[in-house]
Amino acid sequence: MKLSVFSFPDLTVSYGILQFDAGEDPSSKVHELSEEGLKPLIESSLKAKVTALSVAKGLHVYGAVKLSLTYLRVELEDGREYAFEIYGDSARSYSNTGAEDHYEVIVTLMRALVPGLKLPRLRVVGI
Repeated sequence: MKLSVFSFPDLTVSYGILQFDAGEDPSSKVHELSEEGLKPLIESSLKAKVTALSVAKGLHVYGAVKLSLTYLRVELEDGREYAFEIYGDSARSYSNTGAEDHYEVIVTLMRALVPGLKLPRLRVVGI
């Protein structure tokens, strides 16, 4: 997986871009697990209680390109929120946290969803 996370100095938001290697797409695991399986996986990996969880499967249309889309949004008890738009071999992520926290959550959550995930060799966090 390749991963870049950016935040903005005057705002507490961050944006992540993920590029998965072959076989690392977390979409199937997200849909394979029911809410009863996904929620405890997230809570144990992030060591925080989930207060809201959204999962959807659909289509992302960008111009003439149609991509399969898996949407995952997690809100934690402490108010942190993370949203993932997963397109198979890539994803983008949004958070109401800074870049450092967002980066750690992405790595931790993707590792929990995709055992054997290759972690980024280079840490790219922009502020």
